[in-house]
Amino acid sequence: MNFRKPLVAAAAVSALMSVCAPAQAFSFLGATSNSDGSFSFAKDTKVEFDFFASHGAYQSNFNVYGSGKNLLTTLFKEEVARDPLPGPKPDYNKDDSKGTCGITVLPVPCQTTFTFAKGVSYFLGLTANKDKTVYTDAAETSFNFVSGSEKFVYYTNYKDGNLNKRKSVDLYADPGTTLIAVNDSWKGGRDYNDFIVKAKKSAAVPEPGTVGALLGAGALGLINRRRKASEAEKA
Repeated sequence: MNFRKPLVAAAAVSALMSVCAPAQAFSFLGATSNSDGSFSFAKDTKVEFDFFASHGAYQSNFNVYGSGKNLLTTLFKEEVARDPLPGPKPDYNKDDSKGTCGITVLPVPCQTTFTFAKGVSYFLGLTANKDKTVYTDAAETSFNFVSGSEKFVYYTNYKDGNLNKRKSVDLYADPGTTLIAVNDSWKGGRDYNDFIVKAKKSAAVPEPGTVGALLGAGALGLINRRRKASEAEKA
């Protein structure tokens, strides 16, 4: 998102939308998409979120919402709207007001987790520009989910309103990782670069009963080995 985007020619905006608009169905780590646009998991699922980058002049929060779109937690919060640039007249169009970990988003390493409970409906949302929020719901097309070996390209330079001069970046989601690219509440362009995070399932943690069984089996194996060693010494 960039406040100078209205200067972009209509033809250029149309071309950009054809490149960046979501082309795949909802795909978020095996979650099921519900009729209201929310999603849910078949079992308790702990997800690790990694902030990748943000662009645009809005200062944003990336949140998890529950039923009724009530705020549950903020995963990432921009402390400032964008990375500051030196000089009396910095050109924020050069990188579309880029935000990075350690400057725009804190604390480093800009990672967090959230456990989605079994069967509970959730929304993801990006709040920006004085509490205007876009959600993962049926009324929005603001979230782009890229997974597996899918290719995602977004533009990071809007100078002169010329597609030929815009810099593009190719992102490949790692196996088991979903890339979440969001277009914020400013509707002047569908660039899907305003907030980008990576998400993957956390390593499964054994249930307490399973842990106890494993410990018991290990202890039993140790006792048997000692008994056999003792019998061998007596023989």
